[in-house]
Amino acid sequence: MFSKGVATGIPDPGTFVTLLTPIANFFSISFGVASIGLLFSISFLHLETNGFLRKSAINNLKWISTFAILWALSEMLVILLTLSNLLAQPITASLDLTSIRSYLWQTSLGKVQLTQVVIAVVIAIVIPIIRNIRGSIALFILGMAGIITPIFQSHGSESGLHGLAIGSLIFHVIGITLWVGGLVSLFFIAPEV
Repeated sequence: MFSKGVATGIPDPGTFVTLLTPIANFFSISFGVASIGLLFSISFLHLETNGFLRKSAINNLKWISTFAILWALSEMLVILLTLSNLLAQPITASLDLTSIRSYLWQTSLGKVQLTQVVIAVVIAIVIPIIRNIRGSIALFILGMAGIITPIFQSHGSESGLHGLAIGSLIFHVIGITLWVGGLVSLFFIAPEV
């Protein structure tokens, strides 16, 4: 009657996709939170001189760029795994460019995931040239927008009378991101000499 935990006759993307999806989601969220935590750190916790970053903050720019690249890559994997789940086929069969393009441009979930990838890539590209607080704050705000974007796609976000729930979820995600990201950033704060 059942094979691999799925009823016979029901399409299944396979065990690999089923097991890898939550792991990829975890890493995508973790790298995003780490990126934002370090952006928060250099924007608000590090000492600055006349609005410009000091050496200790500049040393963290490479870490922010690395975490942002890892955020983008893991989110790209999430996109492929989500598409594979939706099409109920192995990930190799989901590598069709037409399917990927249709998913990213025609579905709300695909648009949200593409937005996150673009934001992570922008942070990774722009952060190495940032030398002042204004630039780091702008990227911090952009990163926060990337983290909260999926909330607007969640179930019920388009239904009536869900504004309070969505608003509450936004504040929770922002708070958790600042808290966990702030804890991560403590490992990268060097004492001023």
